[in-house]
Amino acid sequence: MFPLAPLCGEPSPRELLNIEGKLVKAVCPFYFAEQACAPGQISGPGDVARPFSFWTVPPMDPSQQLHQPAFTVCSEPGWLVAAFDRPQRLLSWSINRPGFQQARRVAWTQVRDSDLPVEVDAAEFLAARLLKKGLGDAIGLMTSGELNAEREAIVSGGVRAECLVTLGLSNAERVGQRFTALALPQRTGTINMLCHVSTPLSDAALIEAISLATQARTVAILDFGYERVLGAGAVTGTGTDCVVIGCPVGSLPARFAGMHTLVGEILGAAVLQATRRAMRQWLDRQGAAAS
Repeated sequence: MFPLAPLCGEPSPRELLNIEGKLVKAVCPFYFAEQACAPGQISGPGDVARPFSFWTVPPMDPSQQLHQPAFTVCSEPGWLVAAFDRPQRLLSWSINRPGFQQARRVAWTQVRDSDLPVEVDAAEFLAARLLKKGLGDAIGLMTSGELNAEREAIVSGGVRAECLVTLGLSNAERVGQRFTALALPQRTGTINMLCHVSTPLSDAALIEAISLATQARTVAILDFGYERVLGAGAVTGTGTDCVVIGCPVGSLPARFAGMHTLVGEILGAAVLQATRRAMRQWLDRQGAAAS
């Protein structure tokens, strides 16, 4: 699991960026300030209007930019936020902002099963929680599983593909079946995923990319052969999963992103690797809990 910066309290560096031969500390821009602080002038935790500022960095040439993360990831108990430095084209079936959107942030929030009784509208609940946190414009994702994230990035042929995934399978299903009908007594888990490619994509290519990412995620799960109900076959996901796919806003977008394209190849590889690690982590935690 990669290191994460906190969302509250004293700001701390998430990583070091090697830019033009200089190591520059980057602090998570959870709340995007109107004016970034200069290096060495980070606002303190008492700054209510701008709880987080970030260190400015020198501009990068395109070749260097490909080797930098597409988004910054920050966390605090109950929250995980991926933040881009500018709005991206995003496609998902998120319940608060589904379909084609432009946004700078994707936010995971951890919920308890008791937060969402049958009479509560989940979309309204999520929108209100995001707004209260100052994330009203974010693409929102919910899970009652742990927010232990795995991240993978692959660069090839001038294109970067990146995947961030959290995974829980306590309410796993096998497509075409519904184990929830058995009322198995476990917390609800979810597989939530953010994928991003560095090249602009057309609407059709974004749809193709989200299909490919979902396919790669499912292959990674099937590779482990995990059965929630013994003898019922390996699970393929959960009933509350969500995938978000993103790309830059730009002219001349690529028309295709399938398995015969470079974008599709490296996106699929990034999803496979991140999901496999997340599966191993989840299965290890289940083994530890049972022992």
